[in-house]
Order: sequence, then structure tokens, then C-alpha cells
Amino acid sequence: MGARALNGECLAATLCGDSKTVCSGDTPQCTVNDSVYVDDSSKVLSNFVCCPSTQKALNGKCYPGDAPLTPCYQAPGVCDWGKGYYCAWNEGNADSRCCKFDEYFKGNNCVKKA
Repeated sequence: MGARALNGECLAATLCGDSKTVCSGDTPQCTVNDSVYVDDSSKVLSNFVCCPSTQKALNGKCYPGDAPLTPCYQAPGVCDWGKGYYCAWNEGNADSRCCKFDEYFKGNNCVKKA
């Protein structure tokens, strides 16, 4: 099932925990997707993403496993802690975006903290 050959050897595919997603080839690792998205009942959407070995999945895309990233709702979908950004949510948690560590999210903008 989904196996490939490499140098004459058969490589097994990985069946993810949902019993539907099969990972193999260049993306053999079955990775739980870390996301901020929720369904209609406010449950976090949890699915699997096939990533290269040692990578992690954030909002449906694969990133280096050691990258200091966190998922966020607005584009680009991840915030880079290493560059001084975090995922800030506005009042009521209706929206989020990447703001600098010295900012907060108010209305539609990141605003400097006093």
C-alpha cells in the first residue's frame, strides 16, 4: 500500500492515526497538524499532514522541526518567535495575527504596548 522502492529495497508507507492518510516517499512522516482553526462546534481541527522526516506541521504546511514558529490565523499562517513575533488575539478572540513582542492586537492592527 503506497510503498516505493529505493536502491532496490521496498520502503513501507506510514498509515496515520486517522486510518485514511498514507505517507510515503519524500514525505514519510505522519505529522499531527498544529492549527488555530476550529470547526462549527468550536473544536480544534486536528488532521494529519505528511512531512519530510524531522519536520512539523503548522496550519497544513511543513516546517523545520526546530524552527521557532507558532500557528496563527492571519497570513502568513505562522509567527516566527525567532524574529520577535507571536500570535496575538484581539478582544473576544475573533481574530489573530502576528504582532511583535512589544505589541498587542487591537481592532485590526498591532499596537505598541504602553
